Amino acid sequence: MLRRLGSLIEFLVGYFALTAFAFIAFAGPPSDMRWRQAFLVGGAIAVIEVAVLLWRTQPASRLVLGANLWLIVGAAAFVAHQWWLLEWYQRNGVASMLAVMAATGAVATCVSVGGFVGAAGQRRRVVQASGVLLTATLLALAVAASRIGDIRATAVTALFCLGWLNRALRRWVVRAP
Repeated sequence: MLRRLGSLIEFLVGYFALTAFAFIAFAGPPSDMRWRQAFLVGGAIAVIEVAVLLWRTQPASRLVLGANLWLIVGAAAFVAHQWWLLEWYQRNGVASMLAVMAATGAVATCVSVGGFVGAAGQRRRVVQASGVLLTATLLALAVAASRIGDIRATAVTALFCLGWLNRALRRWVVRAP
């Protein structure tokens, strides 16, 4: 029971920056100012979250790192006036975040011991589990790209399902015979 509560807290804290972003971005009628504030606040919180995640001894969730990277890049784009990137973010919605998550996962699979799943174990299992998670992320990306604007069906469902799958794959990697 305590372990499940810890997983829930890790999930909620891990996505705090994204939650703050969503709260600000969708709290009222859409506007450029609201979009800017959401990215600046979410990006600032994401920097802190990434620092905390990298400070811990347990491997960080690559899904959370990908979401935070998306926010940090969005905030940096506002500060640097990179409107083309922000237009791409806005045009693609949740799909742009899932694309960054997939890229983060692909890089993590290639260069880190824990792969996309962020678990220590036999390299073959880490790569297999990371491949499954990357495939699921790409599937979520395809759904999000086909349903631009449907936040509930794309962001909420995708993050919940990918988070659950990531935890299941981590257990599978760690419990290798």
